[in-house]
Amino acid sequence: MTGQHRKRAVRALPLIVALTAAALSAAAQGSFCSEPVTPVCANGSEPLQSDRRQTCLDDLKRYEEDQTDYLACIETQLETAKEKLGAIEALRRCIEDKGGEACGGS
Repeated sequence: MTGQHRKRAVRALPLIVALTAAALSAAAQGSFCSEPVTPVCANGSEPLQSDRRQTCLDDLKRYEEDQTDYLACIETQLETAKEKLGAIEALRRCIEDKGGEACGGS
């Protein structure tokens, strides 16, 4: 590598780091909320045998916790989507009002 190529590579390094960080951040923001599976004993189609009662209770408690986490995940994604929409709307209004001058995204 020549000296000129080395200088270009060194100058490009911060850009590469920034782009990598942005890509990782975008991947994290696109997290997936996994809906829990309803316990089999919750369908109520058969009488619950006494030896399965505690297992069913444990499964139902775990499901309640998992469902609570799932709802929190969805609420977080919804809030993130609303924030992104608000930022896009603000940028659009700025571009419409100011012709793109002094707007953050243009």
